[in-house]
Amino acid sequence: MTDPIVTFLGGWASELNTYSLILRIALTLVLSAILGCERSSKRHAAGLRTFMVVALASALAMILDIYLHSAGFYLLSAATVIAISIVTVNSIL
Repeated sequence: MTDPIVTFLGGWASELNTYSLILRIALTLVLSAILGCERSSKRHAAGLRTFMVVALASALAMILDIYLHSAGFYLLSAATVIAISIVTVNSIL
């Protein structure tokens, strides 16, 4: 089964190259900014910056997982990469 987004965009979107990384990160920031602005306008605690940081950290964790999987590191799963990333981000903040 193929991904419909990859089918629409073409084969370059399924690979990890410079353009696909820029597209993934830009899409992450734009969509999280939209959600964060909506939350900020309603005076919720988690606003623009929070949504952008969390979404960016999640996107980078998944990009790292895709890279590790393509490089042959099958022992590290997505859950492991995300757990390590969450612990690291929480210790920094």
